[in-house]
Amino acid sequence: MALAIVIASGRLVPRALQRIYPTPSDSFLIASIFNMLALFITDTMTYQLGGMSDSEPSEADLIKLKKVQFAGNYFYDTGIYIPKLAIVALYYRLIPPTMPWLRKALYIVSAFVGAAMVTTCLLDTFWCGSQVSLNWSADEEACNTFSSKEVFRTDWALNVFSDLLSESPSY
Repeated sequence: MALAIVIASGRLVPRALQRIYPTPSDSFLIASIFNMLALFITDTMTYQLGGMSDSEPSEADLIKLKKVQFAGNYFYDTGIYIPKLAIVALYYRLIPPTMPWLRKALYIVSAFVGAAMVTTCLLDTFWCGSQVSLNWSADEEACNTFSSKEVFRTDWALNVFSDLLSESPSY
């Protein structure tokens, strides 16, 4: 995490010292840093609440743990897509409007990455139906986005496909 912040600072600090306003790509990079910190905090809270131990937490701690895990899902999922959006935003500066075929491909990739991010977040929110609070129910049999293999597989497939789509040669 520290290495990622140092590397990102290598891009952001010189721009700030030169009083250059952040580009959209820089803004997504800054959002990625905050997202990474939020994910680190939720993971630390999960550890402190006993989410990574063999012992069973109390029912009150179990509900807190499941709420933290539910919130951490959003930071994990958006943490996958925000850096991709930063790269796509950089492509808008690199690909000139005078190359319409590449611009159209960039629009398609942008739309897919944005749609995949929104789909992932909506899937996390509504996997258990409109009653979102089921995700932090103390009942073992209750629906839970955090431990759902189907949600994981769907998120993974969207992530991998968006990687392949955004890294395929477009020339």
